Amino acid sequence: MIFTLQLRVDQIPLILDHVFKALTVGLIEGYCCIYVLYYLTLVIQQNIQPFAFFRSQAHSFCLDSDNGPGYRCSCSPGYQSNPYIPSGCQDVDECADPMLNDCEERSCINQKGSYTCDCPRDYYGDGQKNGEGCAGCQLRVIKIVAGSGVGLVLLLASGGWFYLGLKKRKLIKLKKHYFQQNGGLMLQKQLLRPEGSIDTTKIFTEEELKMATNNFDESRIIGRGGYGTVYKAELPDQRVVAMKKSKIVDRRQNDQFINEVVVLLQVNHKNVIKLFGCCLETEVPLLVYEFVTNCTLSDHIHQENTTSTATIP
Repeated sequence: MIFTLQLRVDQIPLILDHVFKALTVGLIEGYCCIYVLYYLTLVIQQNIQPFAFFRSQAHSFCLDSDNGPGYRCSCSPGYQSNPYIPSGCQDVDECADPMLNDCEERSCINQKGSYTCDCPRDYYGDGQKNGEGCAGCQLRVIKIVAGSGVGLVLLLASGGWFYLGLKKRKLIKLKKHYFQQNGGLMLQKQLLRPEGSIDTTKIFTEEELKMATNNFDESRIIGRGGYGTVYKAELPDQRVVAMKKSKIVDRRQNDQFINEVVVLLQVNHKNVIKLFGCCLETEVPLLVYEFVTNCTLSDHIHQENTTSTATIP
């Protein structure tokens, strides 16, 4: 199409609302848009053609004109500026203007020609004002509570482990003290001597005798006397024995007590109750005898009249 203009050189450039008739096009994304550079000052002052043709860049499209033959070009959605010049359509930052996006605060992410709504870390949802939005407080609270709970459990577990370890070390130290106090070292030396070596002799631990008597259960008591209590016990090898728990021990007679134990360990007679061993880890020594069925065991052990809760054959 041809424009006939009559303007003086000192007049301002003419701005036209124009429709190009160079060709008829349909919707073409970023392709085949033509722009006519028309500046009267250039035409008048310089010897150049008044029409210069450019092939458009991306992010634009052209449509047939609805005002008659020809076409118009526009920037693609998400872009703005001049669609008739190279790189004329520039990206619109929708996130910079709350009116151009549907995202909640801090959830908008600008992209070329568009935008997305993405919730920040520790939040979830679609990030849209008219959608799910971003919900994160509850999740964050859950994480904080869960983390605090795990930390508290670990702290308690560590404290419990430390306490149990300390208690165990104290118990081991106490048992060692009782063992030495009750003449355990002397008994070990006596048993190592050739005349004192006895294959069936055993120095029991407190744990072994606790298990054998069900932790010194009252139902295991078979006799009581002035010097202690007698329990029926079952050893791990299925042997049934009698265990005497003394009430009073004279620390001044430890040497005599150990010598008597060694003598009793060496006695092997059908009319004498056999001593299998002892436990020296407790405050008072525990003696382990054979369990007999032809007399009252309390009479043999205490050598006195006792009140028996059970008749030991």
